[in-house]
Amino acid sequence: MNAGRVTHALSGCDPTTRIVGVEADASGRARVWRRLDHGVELIEQRFPNWFLTTSLDLLDHLPARIQNADWLRANHGRVSTSEPLVVVDLDLPPGVHDDAYRFLVLTTNLRETETTLLETASKRFGDEAGSLHDLRGLVLTWDPVEQFLMLSGQTFFKDMSFDGLHRFQFDLETTGLNEDRDRIFMISMFDSTGWHACLDTLDRSEDEVLRRFVQIVRERDPDVLENHNIFGFDLAFLARRAGRLGVELALGRDGSEPRLETDVFDSGERAEPFLRWRVAGRQVIDTQHAVRQFAVRAPDMRRHGLKDAARYFGFARGDREYVPGAEIWSTFQSDPDRVRRYAADDVEEVDGLSRRLLPAGFELAQLLPRSYERVAADTGAAALWEPLLVRAYLHEGHAIVAPRPRVQHLEPARAELLVSGMVGPAVRANAHPLLPCILADRQVASANDVLGVMPVTMAELLAQGTSAGPRQLSSAAHTCLASPGLFTDPDAAAQASAIARQYMTAFLEDL
Repeated sequence: MNAGRVTHALSGCDPTTRIVGVEADASGRARVWRRLDHGVELIEQRFPNWFLTTSLDLLDHLPARIQNADWLRANHGRVSTSEPLVVVDLDLPPGVHDDAYRFLVLTTNLRETETTLLETASKRFGDEAGSLHDLRGLVLTWDPVEQFLMLSGQTFFKDMSFDGLHRFQFDLETTGLNEDRDRIFMISMFDSTGWHACLDTLDRSEDEVLRRFVQIVRERDPDVLENHNIFGFDLAFLARRAGRLGVELALGRDGSEPRLETDVFDSGERAEPFLRWRVAGRQVIDTQHAVRQFAVRAPDMRRHGLKDAARYFGFARGDREYVPGAEIWSTFQSDPDRVRRYAADDVEEVDGLSRRLLPAGFELAQLLPRSYERVAADTGAAALWEPLLVRAYLHEGHAIVAPRPRVQHLEPARAELLVSGMVGPAVRANAHPLLPCILADRQVASANDVLGVMPVTMAELLAQGTSAGPRQLSSAAHTCLASPGLFTDPDAAAQASAIARQYMTAFLEDL
């Protein structure tokens, strides 16, 4: 790959800057929000929805225009079509004919195409597939936002710094935890400019508090909404109370209300489903997710609550107000100012956690064809690498060979006690992780990464330095090879591990 293609592989081919929000749907409509000096700009675009498939058998009765890979490369990053169905015959590696995702199917009517394909699959195979995702092995597909970002080469936050992102923290105080019986009596707010405000029911009714909150969000127009456990409590409680009170919770940049979707949180140890609240044009970030991800690498961090995390990182102020959870409502009735101080400290600490833990996710979103909120929640190795690699193969017009199962035992990491007891003066040495360097230097890649995108990209990541996002991506590469996924290859992972072990053995012998 030449330098330009390496850059495209790493961060996408489209130079559009300062993207802070993307919405896309199954009808090929994309809305892109950009934060400019004078405010936020909305751009509406059309794009073809798409998926990859190993065979056209399930679509052979549908009329389609056939294009070759040269057509795709010529339209690199700006693919569009008015045809209902276009099939791109991607380049195949020599000697490979079957078992490859060799057809890129572009459609201006994804729902109709999906329905037809699922009905045909059901008749042929007898399985009741509910969506294209259920046909894995035959079809590869992604959600519409990722489809748009992969095909266009756009990414979030180009030419932006984390400090340039307008983040808005809010925290609810309620009379209890029952969404039907209990009420919201306070909403404390803070944002990344240092602005702070508080709404409470001392001088407003609950519905007036909610309406004013919506108005403030729309006036301040943040790019990101943040809180600790925002998905598990705040947005769910807020939506339920707004519904019961007849308040339109128009928090979206288009005036829409939050909507629920199923998503995946991966701490790095295991993946688990959760219900995500989506707000159109804005990213929603749960700092509790970030704390749990950090705790995987910090075994001394045993508690993941907001106050515990703030103390752990050392930015909890000495004069910080604390009120036991069970006493907050009763304290508000006798000393409302104390609860206001407590709630204000809460949202400031959420901002502190965000500044401490989220820059890595921000930097990853500058590289990957995924939304910031999804990158922040799912840091699994495959979730980081697969979209980047698929984007590169799409833009090269190249088929992706399905991974072949391999039985390979990976030896555990070497752990050795060299000395014990009292020791004298010691010298400490810090070394960069070996595995990313080996993958790049020895050009180690999965067998189906025939273009060698991963090692070339790794070399570029290592050359860029040690900022948090690239470091996290490079560290995940070996795990991506070793774990199940589209670009899995335990043999390649074992090869890299063996080389690393040789280096370490020689290093220890020289001590």
